[in-house]
Amino acid sequence: MAEHQNAIRIQPCLVAYNNPEQGLVVMLNVEEFETPGIWGIVLADVVGHIVNAYAEKGMAAVPTRQEIIHYLASELEKPSARAESLDGEWGDEGFVAGMEYFDDEVEE
Repeated sequence: MAEHQNAIRIQPCLVAYNNPEQGLVVMLNVEEFETPGIWGIVLADVVGHIVNAYAEKGMAAVPTRQEIIHYLASELEKPSARAESLDGEWGDEGFVAGMEYFDDEVEE
């Protein structure tokens, strides 16, 4: 693969995806920020990106944001599921769980 002159190396701080068997899976790199409060800023930025994505599909931004904040507050008040931890660490390949790298691609 060719090196790009202006390429930067990124390190994800938050990855979330829906797993049909496990529900929402969230991977965090808490080493990315010095204090937990910064995650509030990160989450607010994520909400902004979600609102923008729905606005691009024609939904009004203000009611979309209000709906997200309503469900966020409700979920914080009374969680619908317990957050569970999985041992793992961030490496060059991404998140490594239980010292094994999980990837959908299987080498033959």
